[in-house]
Amino acid sequence: MANVYWHGDGGNWSDFTNHWFNATDGGGGSHGAAPGVDDNAIFDANSFDNPAQTVTVDAAANCLDMDWTGATNTPTLATGPNVLGFYGNVTFIAAMVITGGEGTYILDTATSGTQLVTTNGLSINCSIGVLTAGTGTLSLQDNLTAINLYFNIGGTILTNNYTLNLVSFNVLGHTGTRTLTLGSSTVNISGVGGWKAGADLILTANTATINVSGTGVFAGGGITTYNIVNLNGTAHTISGSNTFASLNLPAGTTQTITFTDGTTQTVGAAALSGSAGHLHTLKGTGTAGWTISKSSGVITCSYMRISYSTATGGATWYAGVYSLNGNSCNGWVFPRGWASK
Repeated sequence: MANVYWHGDGGNWSDFTNHWFNATDGGGGSHGAAPGVDDNAIFDANSFDNPAQTVTVDAAANCLDMDWTGATNTPTLATGPNVLGFYGNVTFIAAMVITGGEGTYILDTATSGTQLVTTNGLSINCSIGVLTAGTGTLSLQDNLTAINLYFNIGGTILTNNYTLNLVSFNVLGHTGTRTLTLGSSTVNISGVGGWKAGADLILTANTATINVSGTGVFAGGGITTYNIVNLNGTAHTISGSNTFASLNLPAGTTQTITFTDGTTQTVGAAALSGSAGHLHTLKGTGTAGWTISKSSGVITCSYMRISYSTATGGATWYAGVYSLNGNSCNGWVFPRGWASK
């Protein structure tokens, strides 16, 4: 294992002759290669003499730890279309920029051990997550703002109660045990990609809140149990038969919520009502319909249009004032005179 220091302003990650040295400020001679999986990539106060310099990941790259502590002059890490993997810890600084976009990944590729991610308030303009199979753990050390947090095949992500601001959360299509522990985190999802959980995701929701805005999907993966899920945008599609401690829709927003036919959403509590001028449309797509279930109590939902739905589970489901039976509803109690509109 070696500490390898970047020096000489901007350039390509692979250009070890001009940029990667065995000591700070270009000391100790060239390292003879770009950092590898056993090398710590260090960016410090002597890395950039001029402002707005760019380090370009011009090919797939790896390192052990990556540490930007002390770097000055607001440098940019440009990941381009390439993958930058770390096998140890990564520490960013707020006074830097990361470019790359959704298809670019900074990732934990370790097969074991724990990788600590410290952003220091930096917004990561690419995806971050766990790429390979194994038992590695990605552990957040502060709030995370990134395009996508994802799992590929295996591993664990610990949010450690921090806030996550993401365009999407994605458990990719591979199989493999993946564990997500949310603690008291608030997870804000802003993009159409939404929340996509695989059926083999082991979720410990704890007291976490998941907020999905815009038109983001909620592919729940059939997980038991989510804590609080708020669908705050104008249109969302819910798939998977999921269990929620609380499923909520904002009363002041006009919404269309589409449920995948044949699924059941089980709730401990639900706030589904719209309001005057803000009708909530809850629908399936055919006669197979969707089911909502609560074991006991009374749920009253006003200003709603409900279609292809069965309300069940032991609770009484009142479709209250100004709620409409759009088509093929069972178990809902509609106001007299509003039965089918």
